[in-house]
Amino acid sequence: MMISFFEEFPNDSCLKKLDLIDFDTKIYLGARSFKEFNGYKRKIKNKHVKEIIYWPILLEEQGYWFSPWVKSKYVEQIFKELKNEPVMIDLELPKNRKLMILESFNFFKNRFLLRKLIKEYHGDKYTAEYFSGRNFVSSLMQFFGINMSPNKYGNKIIKMIYRSIWSISDQEFKKVLEYGKILYKDSFLVGLGCIDLGINANESLLSEWELGRDLRICMEVGIREVIIFRLNGLNYLYKKEIKKISL
Repeated sequence: MMISFFEEFPNDSCLKKLDLIDFDTKIYLGARSFKEFNGYKRKIKNKHVKEIIYWPILLEEQGYWFSPWVKSKYVEQIFKELKNEPVMIDLELPKNRKLMILESFNFFKNRFLLRKLIKEYHGDKYTAEYFSGRNFVSSLMQFFGINMSPNKYGNKIIKMIYRSIWSISDQEFKKVLEYGKILYKDSFLVGLGCIDLGINANESLLSEWELGRDLRICMEVGIREVIIFRLNGLNYLYKKEIKKISL
């Protein structure tokens, strides 16, 4: 099982955490532009980092994450600068909630374009999505255009099942993983966390034991890749749990 990392706020300090990594990994690197992404990418010299994936992040007033409430021009701009490079599109409700009103009249047009661009993109494409279970919420996420099936769009789906935020039992967690594997096979990836704060700065964090627990369950189910949020939180205690799985 590949154990990878999200990094939402790359800088020289957090990239020093790569010195702790002596196991094969991938990094999903947040950046405001492809040029900025490449600047950070060139700084990563660790031979164990097998792939670095561009995670485009918008300005907060533009929505920050991607959804049908983001103006089409910002979505088109991101895809225009790509040349079939691996990319991860973070599908979440806009951080600037006012956009859900301001862009309501453009919702269906924006949703059509976002779906079209992802479906037609020829490079490796990942979508990070909310954990929503198998209920009405899941159907709502599909309608909102922030849930995209790999069977239809050719993406790899990263379900952000952050148990430091979502209080679910081991049994429920395992069932969700097994269901995802049945639906999407190896295109079903899992986001684990959190081991550091994100843009909202209010996330609870996993203990090292809890991270180890989640990694073991993912491995038992046969998940192909997990992505931990986020690299900056990596320390020797978390690494110890990761090494138990990656050996």
